[in-house]
Amino acid sequence: MPRPARSRRSRHPPAAPSTSSDQLLETLRSDDLDTAATTLGLAALSTLVDESTGAGVPTTLTVIGDPRPVPDTVQVSLYRIAQEALTNARRHAGPDATADVRLRYHDAGDTGTAETGTADIPGGAGIELEVTNTGRRVARVGRGLGLVGMRERAAACGGRLEARPRDGDGFLVRISVPLAVHADAGADAGA
Repeated sequence: MPRPARSRRSRHPPAAPSTSSDQLLETLRSDDLDTAATTLGLAALSTLVDESTGAGVPTTLTVIGDPRPVPDTVQVSLYRIAQEALTNARRHAGPDATADVRLRYHDAGDTGTAETGTADIPGGAGIELEVTNTGRRVARVGRGLGLVGMRERAAACGGRLEARPRDGDGFLVRISVPLAVHADAGADAGA
């Protein structure tokens, strides 16, 4: 009678990334805040928008509401989600696509308006990032690592991520993060 298969643990550490793609994926998933490339926050969104435009996807940035301190971990997550959403637009939306990045600061009790969208933030105090593109019609949402990474980052900072095809053409990525949770936890606050 054959013996049941046993799980074997490697005595060797995981191999280092072998390609630049592997290194990029590892960097995108990294939570190491000591690395300069991963500490970009909300102040760097305008540069990210300029880079997206330079890469062929005309992109705008709109800030709605009164800016306030946002914890560094939330800033990094929002930046990385915007970066991935714009990368996806460049890769999948088509040659005539445009993109729009909106950063909304919500006050407590804010229920949203037609201009600011719906505040899907408990108590209303928080921040929302929305990245849309006008690209190709999307039949279904893929299960690529980019979307997985966005969901992981949203969950790590207490946020909720929505990623779906837009009505008509294009795609929408929206993350809402309650800031009161971070203030209550004594989180680090950056500008």
